[in-house]
Formats: sequence, C-alpha cells, structure tokens
Amino acid sequence: MADRSELEGFNETRYASSGYTLESTAEKERIAKCVSLLKASKPSKVLDVGCSDGIISQVLKRETGAYVIGMDASATALEKARLVCDEVHRVEFGTQTIPLPDACVDGIFAGEVIEHVFYTEAFLEELRRVAKPGCRMAISTPNLSSWYNRIFVLLGLQPLFTETGVRTSSSGNWLTKPNLPAGHIRNFTLSSLKHLVKACGWEIEETHGLALLGNKWRVFDRFFSRLSPALAADLILLCRRP
Repeated sequence: MADRSELEGFNETRYASSGYTLESTAEKERIAKCVSLLKASKPSKVLDVGCSDGIISQVLKRETGAYVIGMDASATALEKARLVCDEVHRVEFGTQTIPLPDACVDGIFAGEVIEHVFYTEAFLEELRRVAKPGCRMAISTPNLSSWYNRIFVLLGLQPLFTETGVRTSSSGNWLTKPNLPAGHIRNFTLSSLKHLVKACGWEIEETHGLALLGNKWRVFDRFFSRLSPALAADLILLCRRP
C-alpha cells in the first residue's frame, strides 16, 4: 500500500510543471473562457486554485489587473509561481485549511482541480469560506459523460480522463494512446457537478461546455460541445457565493 510520501512524490513528479503551454487551440479556448467569466465581475483579488507553475496566474493577472494568490500542492511548482503571483501558499486541498481569512477574495479560478481532490465537499466549502459575498468562481473539469466517453462505455472501454492506476497505461482502451495518469480520483457529469456545487453553498450562474480534443476528431468535439454542455468534453461553471 502506498504511503503519504509516495503520494506526495507522485504529485511532485506529475505537477512540478503544469504541462500547459497555452499553445493548443483547446487550451487557449478554455483559459480564455474562464478568464472572461471572471473578468466580467471586475475582481480585485483572485485566488488561483491549483496554480502549478503560475502560467495561468500570469494570464489572470494580466487580464483582470487583480492581486493574484496562487495555491498548489507542489512545492516545486510554487517556486516558479512565486515569480508570477503576488502571493503563494502550499495547500493540499480538501485536507488542509486554506491559509486565508474569511471573505477575503472576490474571484476564484479552479481550473481542472476538483477531479484531483478526495474531499470535494471540504474543498468547495473552504473556497466558499474565503470568498466574499458575491464572489465569482470559475470551475472547470473533464466531463465523464462527454459524447466520446458515452461511445467508449458502449464499447466496453475505459472513459477518457479516467484512470485505473498510477503507471503509464491506456487502461485497456485500444482507441487511446498510453499516457502517464493525471491523478484524477473524482469524475463528474454536468448534473453531478452542479449538484455538488449547490450542496456546498454556491449558486450557479452560467454553464458552459468546451471541446478538448485537438486531433482529427476536434470538429466532432466542437459540434457536440456546442450542442449541449452535457455532451461537451470539458465543463465550466460560473458560480457565485451568495
């Protein structure tokens, strides 16, 4: 059985660098959408949850002009984020209290983070605690019930962005290439994500779906993602702290 040090080692190996270059069309569209949703409320202090090396923090800072606080579980990544963010903190989300006072931020970006968190309720409730009334939170995560995952399940194959272990593998899905797992331990459909967020005291203002695939299937990915967020590859919710 893996102990805590092994799990921390996995996180350091996998997340010391975000892996994001902001060069792919899919990534540009996802970040642009999330930032635009936050920017509309003109936040003065933004919390970047799971900031990694600060590559998205830099975009948030530039586009919103806000004071940006970066938080991540990787100490290595935070050393890089420190050069970008106004303030950084190392936090294991869901198991540790966020080292900020109550009601102190008016914008939160939680991009592709909640699927890595075991105690999701504690995670969302802590974010609510540090959020000012009216604070907007943009949260995104891969969609378990995306159009292609529905096909995979019908074929008896492992859904994309779900994992069976910690080693490089295709998880038996012959339609995908072997990859180092991202460490996803929670998987969400649109309905389950909305249910969880509401149960933790957040109001949902907007729901969006975006394409993630960057290969020859992108035309289909975009079509289904625009047809319905419930079929989209990636889910984005704009939430408000009442």
